[in-house]
Amino acid sequence: MTTVEAWFDADQQHGVVLDDKQAVEEFLARFAEQPQARLVALYLGDQLDGDFPSVEFLVGVGGGVPVGVLRVADADGLWVSRNPAGDQGGKPPVAYHYMGVGEEFPPDAELPLDEVRAAVLEYVRIGVRPTCVQWQPSL
Repeated sequence: MTTVEAWFDADQQHGVVLDDKQAVEEFLARFAEQPQARLVALYLGDQLDGDFPSVEFLVGVGGGVPVGVLRVADADGLWVSRNPAGDQGGKPPVAYHYMGVGEEFPPDAELPLDEVRAAVLEYVRIGVRPTCVQWQPSL
């Protein structure tokens, strides 16, 4: 398993180190309990020593709902998660906050928390955009 650092607060001096399955699951469970839907940026630990990391993985959870979103910026572009069963009724975009700034996602980007957790664990294991969920280009 790769070491990942979690960044979510503008006042952070250091990322929260997530270096095993238990640490990832406990962090996501705590973060999901937040009253506001928030984003956390996950970076591979070895990519934080140089220039901008080659992969930025954002995870959105919280706000009292059992769903979350994913966004990945990598060499192939900017991607958000896609729930094939989502956005059946033309719902408005959903908002998650990163360091106090709201970011909108298409409503079909929201996935059940189990799928979000599986994608985060896969990212920590392989260090690239997870294949266990579907993706769509970000707007």
